[in-house]
Amino acid sequence: MTGILNPELDDELQALSSIYSDSLTLNLEIPSCTLLLPLSIHPLFLSIQLHFPSTYPSLSPPIPLISLEPADHTNIAYLNLAADLQTRLPALTAELHDLWAESPRVVVFEWFEVLQGFVDSLIYEEEEVPEERGGVVDIAALESLKVDFKVYEDARHAGFGGFVSSREPLIDRKSVFVAHICVIDSVDSVLLALGDLKRDRKIARATHNISAYILADSSGRITRRDCDDDGETAAGKRLLQMLELMKVWNCLVVVTRWYGGINLGPKRFAHINNVARDLLEVNKDVWETHKPGKKSSKDRKK
Repeated sequence: MTGILNPELDDELQALSSIYSDSLTLNLEIPSCTLLLPLSIHPLFLSIQLHFPSTYPSLSPPIPLISLEPADHTNIAYLNLAADLQTRLPALTAELHDLWAESPRVVVFEWFEVLQGFVDSLIYEEEEVPEERGGVVDIAALESLKVDFKVYEDARHAGFGGFVSSREPLIDRKSVFVAHICVIDSVDSVLLALGDLKRDRKIARATHNISAYILADSSGRITRRDCDDDGETAAGKRLLQMLELMKVWNCLVVVTRWYGGINLGPKRFAHINNVARDLLEVNKDVWETHKPGKKSSKDRKK
């Protein structure tokens, strides 16, 4: 416990403290938190301070204060970034508010994802795309893509070891994103599951197959956590952070991306996490049953 009376905020800050242990500072008296996101121009950071009203999260969003640290008006890089930040700040804060307003809830992790994307956009003008292994996806072939995925949708009835995949691909500017989840119990089962998934040639030849998982024993003690960017730098870590926050244990999550020939910039990271989150939310029955301490439906009937 952090000592904050609001249990939803307390749970959220505990999870965020474990994820951003080196860059997050909590002030329990206000209450507020401050996250420092490093920029490539050393030693500058984007400082995000969030104040939590007593009516958060149901009636009010956090109040953000965003700035560059440390302030150095003799540094030309600082001055240029500060000017860019000042210009774009109104749109950024509006985006954060709208994210909360569409469904009032705890949103700090989602806000941090948006802010990380904003940091990326300050640094990179254009996405770096590695040499493609599967070529640019043909949008006209999406119907056959959906047919192939129905094989994995039916796997939920097979229980342990079967993949469940997105019913509909997420498509943005010809890039296609599809998520897959599979219950696991060991590193060996992760390797077997990935091999099984890549038996589908379309998936095997995709531009990226980003993956993450957290293994926990029957007592809930985490025994291993791992992720793989598969060439999409930092995407695996972000996916793993989302699993931490959602408390998804003993479930392998894979997001397949087929690059469509148009750079998406930081938006691609949001797509990767969103398509995975949506699949996990829709299929809680697939992975929650296998969380430590959860009894199967058969056990409950006894």
